[in-house]
Amino acid sequence: MKKHYLKLLILLLLILPSTIFAIECSDLNTQKKIINFIYDSKELLPIHRRKVSVQMNISPCEKEECQKKNIKARRKKASLLHIVRNDLQTRNFFIKGQNHPSCLVSKGLRKFRCISCSMTLSDQCRSFAASSSIEGTNLDSEDLQSLGSEDYTYACKDLPKQKGYFKIVSQKVKGDSPYGSVQQYFEKERRLLVKIKYYEDKVLRKVYSISPKKYKNFDGSWMATKIRVRTVQGKESRYLFETMLQVRKKKKKELVYFDLEKDPLLKNTSLEHLFITN
Repeated sequence: MKKHYLKLLILLLLILPSTIFAIECSDLNTQKKIINFIYDSKELLPIHRRKVSVQMNISPCEKEECQKKNIKARRKKASLLHIVRNDLQTRNFFIKGQNHPSCLVSKGLRKFRCISCSMTLSDQCRSFAASSSIEGTNLDSEDLQSLGSEDYTYACKDLPKQKGYFKIVSQKVKGDSPYGSVQQYFEKERRLLVKIKYYEDKVLRKVYSISPKKYKNFDGSWMATKIRVRTVQGKESRYLFETMLQVRKKKKKELVYFDLEKDPLLKNTSLEHLFITN
């Protein structure tokens, strides 16, 4: 009898997670529910998670450089970043690459470029205006800021040919975003964001892609470990620029910390000190 109950318990543990977390368009039947869901989905991305300390390999390329035969040219532009996000504060330190040893620090709407940095110190900082959230890439601040914005209306739509997925369509009704519409695609079972398509005047301009296989569960919280971003000309396959972002591993372990104090690179540095740009 005990063995029977044990088998039943194991079966429930295997079934319940998908039952609890799975979501359908019928669950997203108001604008507020959709917007809240979109905001929650941003936590899946290390470049937009509210609290995270992570090391990421960043590989940008332009046109012919993106081809496999030109991999050496692409590698020359690659960088290793230490990204720390604490609510409205972000610090991107270039550990390796052409921009080493600089860092970019954001405090709300204010951005600073510091030309001499270490893991925990930002020096020779100057304020600047730029749309890129990571220098030398096609990651623009507007990309993620437009998701869930009040400048758009939202609708959830099922995908009959992809029953395990649905999409959220955003249509701009006001504001100055360059994107008239945005389409986000999600896996139902784990609520995972797998693609974002940005349209300008009904022409596809940018695509964020995340394979469901590149998500990992960190202490009960899903996060993407690899993201591809393409600036395109109407089709995803016709791209002018591409950036690949991948969480760095050491001894087969991703270097990700949701509790910032546990990141050994921060060396017990206070967050107040980390974001100083004087």
